[in-house]
Amino acid sequence: MEKLDPKIIVGKIVKLGPHPNADKLQIVRVDIGQKEPLNIICGAGNIKEGQIIPVVLPGGMVKTPGGGEFLVGEVAIRGIKSTGMLCSPLELGISDNHEEILILPAKTAEYLGRPLREVGFLKPKKYSNDSNH
Repeated sequence: MEKLDPKIIVGKIVKLGPHPNADKLQIVRVDIGQKEPLNIICGAGNIKEGQIIPVVLPGGMVKTPGGGEFLVGEVAIRGIKSTGMLCSPLELGISDNHEEILILPAKTAEYLGRPLREVGFLKPKKYSNDSNH
C-alpha cells in the first residue's frame, strides 16, 4: 500500500456505548459528514466522544501487524453490525502501534468525510528496506 487508501477518511466520534454482547467492545457512532453516523465496533481503550479519528470504510485496505494488507468489510461483531473500522497508526502504515486508535488533531474536523490522504499531514513509516532512508 504505497499511499493511503481513498476509503480511509476523517471521522468524528459522536457517541460511545457498551456492546451488549462483549465486555471489551464498544459501539462507536462516527460522523463522516453524511446524514446518519456510522456504527463501528471497536475494542480500543483510548477513544472518547468528540475525537477526530481515521475511519476505513468497507472496501478499503489497511496494513496488518505482519506487514500484509487487510480488506475491511461490513460485518456483524457479536451480533451488531459494524460499518468499517477505526484505524491505528500501524493500520495506516505510520508506526508499529496497533494497540490504540490514532487520534487526529482537532483542526482536522473541517475535513469530515474526506480521504485522509487529502489532509496531508501523515508521514508513512520508513521500513528498513526503503531505498530512501
